[in-house]
Amino acid sequence: MLYLGKMDRPIPLSEIAEKQRIKLHYLEQIFIRLHRADLVKSKKGPGGGYSLSRSPGSIRIVEIMRALGEETAPVSCAEDRPDQYCARIDNCPLKPYWIGLKAVIEEYLNATLEEVGNGS
Repeated sequence: MLYLGKMDRPIPLSEIAEKQRIKLHYLEQIFIRLHRADLVKSKKGPGGGYSLSRSPGSIRIVEIMRALGEETAPVSCAEDRPDQYCARIDNCPLKPYWIGLKAVIEEYLNATLEEVGNGS
């Protein structure tokens, strides 16, 4: 995503794979998810490839992580998801700390591609 943010043209996945040393098949799977999340757009044909769907300053790292199915919570109970079960959930003394840590992580991941690319 940082690579796309620095370019002013659509970039073929093969170029990204080569420049970033990532296997093309793996990259294809990632870009399917990024496209579904409307973080990238594609252009077919000659001169085609992928580009960011929005400016680097408006795409947040947390959006990318969520599009790829990554969790921001350090443990499942911090997500408060009904499909996650812990026998101690109702009286766990650590739960408030896990929730606080999740908030700190999400604040950090709220940085934009532009900020990360600039080292901010």
